[in-house]
Amino acid sequence: MELKITRAAHQALTAELGLKPGMGVKLMPRPDNTAPVDHKPHQAYALDNHPDRPVINVDVAGINYHINFPDSWFFENRVTTLDFDPEAGVIFDFTLIKDLGGASTNYEMFLM
Repeated sequence: MELKITRAAHQALTAELGLKPGMGVKLMPRPDNTAPVDHKPHQAYALDNHPDRPVINVDVAGINYHINFPDSWFFENRVTTLDFDPEAGVIFDFTLIKDLGGASTNYEMFLM
């Protein structure tokens, strides 16, 4: 699992959420994202200054972007890049890390 935050995404989220150094943003799948799991560009994020067992943290200008353990299954075996598109807004880009295997990846492939 890897997490990348582009400058454009950071600036957009700072403006949208009123972020200041010391604050945090959690990344998560959309609540309506059910089996088979869909890694489309529009997922969910929320202000979260008190992470719940984060499995990955990325600090950008004092803002803690993180994925909490309960949501880690969705991001397993992927490089997740948070970016900004002027028309679409904040978007998620997922790149599968093919050299790794995991229950969630194998299970998703089984469902397809």
